[in-house]
Amino acid sequence: MDKEERIKKEVLRLRRIYKNLSDRDYKTSIKLIDNVAFMTVTLEDMIVKINEEQMTTTVVNASQQFVKTNPLIDAYNKMYANFLKGISQLQSLIPTEERNQPDSKDDFVDFIKNKK
Repeated sequence: MDKEERIKKEVLRLRRIYKNLSDRDYKTSIKLIDNVAFMTVTLEDMIVKINEEQMTTTVVNASQQFVKTNPLIDAYNKMYANFLKGISQLQSLIPTEERNQPDSKDDFVDFIKNKK
């Protein structure tokens, strides 16, 4: 599956998760969802590249030679920080009472509810 298809799949997954937001909050979340989906797929690709490459690179500058962290790792760390901010912003759109509710699809929670 190419990157665009993977991003579209992630967008659909995230939109399903946040579909129960109020209309105003859902409309607010759409661009954020698109960006988080892009970052999710890009971070996955970066992980693959980082695992394939060396963690450090040797840089030659005139007569000097030194070891430097792979620039891809720095890019990954920056994007991951932004990804976490995006996820946090999405989570903040969910009303507090819903955030504290257990997932109704949880078999254990259903079992406990039925025992009462």
